[in-house]
Amino acid sequence: MTTHSQDSPRSARREATRSRLIEAAVGVIARKGVLGASVEEICEAAGFTRGAFYSNFESKDALCIALLDAQCQRHLAAAREAVARMDHDHELERRINDALEVFVAVSGQGADDVLVTSELRLYAAREPALREAFTAYQARITPLFATLIEDGLAAAGLRLTVGMDEVLSLLHAVHDQNSLDQLVAGDEPGSPRTVQLLSQVLRAFITTA
Repeated sequence: MTTHSQDSPRSARREATRSRLIEAAVGVIARKGVLGASVEEICEAAGFTRGAFYSNFESKDALCIALLDAQCQRHLAAAREAVARMDHDHELERRINDALEVFVAVSGQGADDVLVTSELRLYAAREPALREAFTAYQARITPLFATLIEDGLAAAGLRLTVGMDEVLSLLHAVHDQNSLDQLVAGDEPGSPRTVQLLSQVLRAFITTA
């Protein structure tokens, strides 16, 4: 019993340290990329020493994997919140827009979010150690949106003319490019314009059942 009471505060402090390091990594990676972000800079941003870093993560790759998991949890929470706000009695156009807003929530919003996700994807393309984690991240965040689209179209007597995987790939491409374009233009990503573009893409592949 005594051991448990001693371990719990230690575990809570350890978890808080991990969370601060992950949060700090988001800002540093957004500014400098994965390769440009050093362990020292991440530790400095979090207010910890290298010892604190390596007591929580074996390497920067391990931190990146933890960061992906944290992003996944945050995106899923945002998506579930968006789903809770949906009115399933709306007409098709509103339901499509609602579903696309969930897609944007799942894909991430905000400058740091967009930049970090892009950097982690590029890093996963170069480093086999991160590919499995990034693939798992994508596998966890896409089914929720796919179900919303399929259920909405079926209720309206409509269907997609191509597979859902192809549609999701196109939506991701449009979302990612538009988000980066907004950042280059000095704007914040995630504007209503993003949903409008995604809606145009999705409607191009909808037909009567």
